[in-house]
Amino acid sequence: MSGSDPRDPRDPEHNGHGINEGGSTVSTGPQLTMRQKLSVGGLISVIVLGFIWFNASHHKRPDQQQDQPQINGGLAMHAAPYIPPPAPPAAVPMPQPSHPFFAQQQKHEQTPAESAIFAFSGTTGGVPAPAPAVATAPGGEAGRQGGENPRSPLGDKLHPTVLETTKARLLPHPDFLITKGTIIPCTMQTAINTQLPGMVKCVVSQDIRSTTGNVVLLDKGTTISGEDQRGMLLGEDRTFVLWHRAETPQHAVIELDSPASDELGRSGLSVQVDNHWWARFGSAILLSVIQGGLDAGTQAASQISSKNGGSYFNSFQSNGQQVANTALQASINIPPTGTKNQGDDVAVFVARDLDFSDIYDLRTAGAGYGQ
Repeated sequence: MSGSDPRDPRDPEHNGHGINEGGSTVSTGPQLTMRQKLSVGGLISVIVLGFIWFNASHHKRPDQQQDQPQINGGLAMHAAPYIPPPAPPAAVPMPQPSHPFFAQQQKHEQTPAESAIFAFSGTTGGVPAPAPAVATAPGGEAGRQGGENPRSPLGDKLHPTVLETTKARLLPHPDFLITKGTIIPCTMQTAINTQLPGMVKCVVSQDIRSTTGNVVLLDKGTTISGEDQRGMLLGEDRTFVLWHRAETPQHAVIELDSPASDELGRSGLSVQVDNHWWARFGSAILLSVIQGGLDAGTQAASQISSKNGGSYFNSFQSNGQQVANTALQASINIPPTGTKNQGDDVAVFVARDLDFSDIYDLRTAGAGYGQ
């Protein structure tokens, strides 16, 4: 070969035999081009995606089979050649629903006993409503449900006071009756002192007529006797007097048993009150003053006396305090005393009907006793 030949003897294209003479008998093979590499990568990607899709569809099939158990069961039943002939329609069991919870709920909603309209309508047909649906509270009201208290302050106030019916009647002889509620004015003939219970007396200051106003039953000058049964308590300024009996100038006597009142009908008699302040607190005040002097003397003596002398004064001071407390406890509970003067105006509040029909009689004016 000459040096001027431009062809490379190792190039198979220029070798007549197509053999690379300058190379080794074992060759690495031709190199892949860029287009071939892209083709191989795309093929590998398609294979991987196909494998992933195959696995996903394979795992999804058991779920689809589980969601449709009735269809598969039905197909298997039709495919079985040895199933016996079906029984009569009445004996064929009903297929169970795929979701028993919803079936039970639908049955519960269709129960007439659970219907609010049926329970409160009061109809007698069909299934009766359960007893706890309606509860009757006192007074005819429907009881509350849900554990609430059926009573309330307002409900308690809505019950009126039921009183018995009374019938009217006519007074048998109203001309001889002083009815209940009549106020009889009277003037005190005795004074009152409530320190001790005692008897009292007053004189009627005017004629007292019957309920019709036609007949004088208690003449002016009628004396009424009574009693002051108890004393007074702390803070009171009125005393209670009970009138027992009235005696007319004609010596007709009738039992009153009625309380005393003032001219306006107020219960009790107003009195002048003596609270006994000095008797209740005077001795305690006096002992307190003495105790103060003893304290001052004890303080002065304790500074100049010996130890034994100081102990003597301290013992004397303690004894003086005990004496003051004892005197106060003995006099603190003295009750007040009420007094009412002779000649004061009082009244009798008649507490019952006074009947004079057994001692009085009516005659025609101008008629004699023998006519």
